[in-house]
Amino acid sequence: MSAPSQAPGLPAVTPDGVPPPRPGRSLSRLEPYLLGLPGLIFMIVFFLVPVARMMYLGLTVENDAGGVDWSWSHWASVFEDDYGRAVLFRTLRIGFWTTVGCLVLAYPLALWVRQISPAFRSMVILVVLSPLLTSSVVRMLGWVLLLYDDGIVNETLGAVGIGPLTLLYRESAIVIGAIHVFFGFMFLALLSAMSRIRESEIEAAMNLGAGRLRVIREIVFPVTIPGVIGGCVIVFSLACSEYAIANMLGGSSQPVMGSEIYKQALVYLQWDRAAGIATILFLIVTVAIVIFSGLLRRRALRGLSDE
Repeated sequence: MSAPSQAPGLPAVTPDGVPPPRPGRSLSRLEPYLLGLPGLIFMIVFFLVPVARMMYLGLTVENDAGGVDWSWSHWASVFEDDYGRAVLFRTLRIGFWTTVGCLVLAYPLALWVRQISPAFRSMVILVVLSPLLTSSVVRMLGWVLLLYDDGIVNETLGAVGIGPLTLLYRESAIVIGAIHVFFGFMFLALLSAMSRIRESEIEAAMNLGAGRLRVIREIVFPVTIPGVIGGCVIVFSLACSEYAIANMLGGSSQPVMGSEIYKQALVYLQWDRAAGIATILFLIVTVAIVIFSGLLRRRALRGLSDE
């Protein structure tokens, strides 16, 4: 029996009436995975493998036979002695106050930048983000010149009868330097979130008698919560893992986990202890990211339910 004829211009069909699969359909289904494959390989090779190796070093100790045994001793050393706990809590305090400082300073600036003309806005954004183009070491050298005992700040305070004060090599100096370095990341996150604010809603609220503070509290701030959370995640993670800022502005009297990792690995050559401290720092930052991401997801779901 001859095959059924096919009308010109119509797609081919099988005897049971089902169109045959297109030659490129199976490949098109794999395209998203193929596009993400290079990034996935990069993450596995340069992130997951080093993290797994770091965790392995932090959880093992050499035994008398030349082998390795599993042990929590490197992790426990961070919490057992007063020095380890002081370093951990100092790191968390610096991360917390740096995040708070960046948020408090960047939020009103982002509100103001959103309201100015586009040409002036571009210039202000360039000025705010220009420190990101400079090495953090160079910026910290500038803060050293400002804060040391005979620096400009102490000279100014002495002229008005307040100083001189010990400003350098203190925890507050580290926070000031970290705010300067990471301010741009918070500013970008907030400015991106504020681009979603609708002018019509603000004008309607003002016409109904709402003051500026109430407009910010009930209209502006709820819309910018994703930017606040994203900026806090970035700044807290970077501030907790920073080494150069703490080393230059805090010195040896204000050690943090980043400087402790450096000292254990490159000064004392105790790579296993350094890996244990680094693993704890990695887990702390990961927990913070998970918590902030959960808050952001809840906020997104709440916004969808409100709509």
